[in-house]
Amino acid sequence: MNAKITYPEIQKLYGTPLDHVARPHQPFKLSTTHYIVGGVIICLAAYGAYCIVKDVTTKLEGKPEFKFRHKDKTKPEA
Repeated sequence: MNAKITYPEIQKLYGTPLDHVARPHQPFKLSTTHYIVGGVIICLAAYGAYCIVKDVTTKLEGKPEFKFRHKDKTKPEA
């Protein structure tokens, strides 16, 4: 069923020569790099949202916040 179509048949079907027929045009196509960068951005956004929710729930539960240790300035150093 490999029927070959000739140029005059194409011209008869479309009513004009092929160089005048509108060609389909795809202006932009996503590549693998776009998907990888998009995945990284989504992961970072999800992690940021997780950290914000964790921080808010920690403050609501009344757990003490982490504080850095510092030297007591009233005691003389040995």
